[in-house]
Amino acid sequence: MKPFLYPTIMILSFVVGQAQASGECCYIAVGIVDSSCDLCTPGSCVGTDVQCISSTQNNCDERFASWCPDDTGAPTPSPTSYPSYSPTAEPTTSPTAYPSYSPTAEPTTSPTAGPTTSPTDSPTAGPTESSTEGTTDIPATDPVPTSTSAGGGGDPHFKTWNSTWYDFHGICDLVLLDDENFANGLGLTIHIRTKDRYPYAYIESAALQIGEDILEVSSFGEYMMDGVSKVDMPAEMGGQFLVDHEQKSDKEHTFTIKVGESEAIKLSTFKDMVTVMIENGSSADFGTSVGLMGKFGDGALLARDGTTVIGDHNLFGQEWQVLASEPQLFQTSSQFLGKRCVPPATTKGRRRLGVTISKDAAEKACDHHKDMKMQDMCVFDVIAMGDLEVAHAHGAF
Repeated sequence: MKPFLYPTIMILSFVVGQAQASGECCYIAVGIVDSSCDLCTPGSCVGTDVQCISSTQNNCDERFASWCPDDTGAPTPSPTSYPSYSPTAEPTTSPTAYPSYSPTAEPTTSPTAGPTTSPTDSPTAGPTESSTEGTTDIPATDPVPTSTSAGGGGDPHFKTWNSTWYDFHGICDLVLLDDENFANGLGLTIHIRTKDRYPYAYIESAALQIGEDILEVSSFGEYMMDGVSKVDMPAEMGGQFLVDHEQKSDKEHTFTIKVGESEAIKLSTFKDMVTVMIENGSSADFGTSVGLMGKFGDGALLARDGTTVIGDHNLFGQEWQVLASEPQLFQTSSQFLGKRCVPPATTKGRRRLGVTISKDAAEKACDHHKDMKMQDMCVFDVIAMGDLEVAHAHGAF
């Protein structure tokens, strides 16, 4: 092995303590200097597993160096204080305190005889003779959440079952959620219809089916139950769920379907924008659901085949366009039925409107959101649509 030359400035940075007498050595390893060593002799001072720099001028600033012996011989019975600069002749039987600077001739034999029941705070010194007993306090993998929230609204933005957000601006009817096992086989389907607004889109209406009953909610709180407009509320769906209607103002309406003690499906409108959110959804009720909200638990964006993961949000949105072969929940047919979703049109009007709302004004309108992701989406929508009141629509998220 060729000598390794340390520049003068590097050697000086390592030296601490008194200068060495003529013929003594500075032992250097991992930035530590032992100024008490005598000679560059294998086994002296801190041993043969460190680098020694020869000194003949009462200091350690010479521009030449030599290594301690290349071969450290047989492995040490216990971890060394510093890493070896050359591989041991045979692999060590337990891990050393620091990594070796070169690989061993053969793999080390340090796996445990059996799995540990829970992770250790730091690496173990050697293999365990047998597996430990007892249950783990911490699961080996992330558990599937027992409840969570998901839905869509705004520009529109979609929230998956693992609280990840993504955008899809295609204009068409879309399957937000479908779960044939909901309520012991009663079934739940939610379709949304998006509409063009400048180069962006928004959810214009939503249709929700439980059993044979269909609730359709559209802009400014207009609604129909099984094709009948403005039926008395609360109304029953599927023979066991009640839907209630709350009107906060002429611009704000909320339709709530209680699913369980804390679970609820909410369809909210602010002006002409519709938001659909499932709050505190459980795996018992939504565990087999599919659609734009992804797979329950991990939020995987699965295709209709139930196994293929689609990484592109635009392709994923198109995957869940309502097909002509599927039930049509809206009273009026989609103009894009049997056609691909189309992107919003770009107009000069949008660009002109976009500059009428400053970022500062939009941020002030959206400051009720404590979550930064929600605030960013709100600011984006306010500026894109040129309407400060759009910030109120995000209160439904």
